Amino acid sequence: ISWVITKCNPGEDEEPVEIKIEETPRIQALVSAMALLGSTIDQQSQKTCSIEPVSGIPEWWGTRIGADRPQLVVFFAPKNEDGSWGAGRWPMSIPHYSGGPEELPGFGKYTRGSNYGRLTLSDNSKIIVNAVNEAEAQAVLGVAKGVIDRSLLEGATEAYGQRKGQSIGTIDVWPKYAYFYSTGQRKTRPDWKINWE
Repeated sequence: ISWVITKCNPGEDEEPVEIKIEETPRIQALVSAMALLGSTIDQQSQKTCSIEPVSGIPEWWGTRIGADRPQLVVFFAPKNEDGSWGAGRWPMSIPHYSGGPEELPGFGKYTRGSNYGRLTLSDNSKIIVNAVNEAEAQAVLGVAKGVIDRSLLEGATEAYGQRKGQSIGTIDVWPKYAYFYSTGQRKTRPDWKINWE
């Protein structure tokens, strides 16, 4: 192993200075041990850290009637070319979810993008989705409406439009996890979880 250090800014009349440190058995052994240690740490972290850190937090809304509204938080994720899942980093909160773990909404793939769809329920709780276009946003909100307490859909309003600010790009995503909170923000642990992975 050799290191070469060259003088960075030599003067006009100076030649760059080159310093070599020659290979020695001790340095060779140290570098080999460090490479083995690095490889071992990497292998162990892949074994023990394969659990994706996900945290679902129920939403809250400006006009607060209470933070105890039941909510289903669905995390969407992309799929990689090899079929494996990407990180589940796009949550969508569905307030007043009226089903159980066996009656989950039938979300399929949708394309995220810089258009939004917002469903505001009669108690001012909201579902917001970012999609590639208005039709895609309407389709996702349509699925969500199918699992909400029907009484809160009376007088509900929908709005669609283009997001302001920086574009978020487009990507195909699928539902990966769902967490249900029967008392909304009153407790941080979900009552149940579903993993579609």
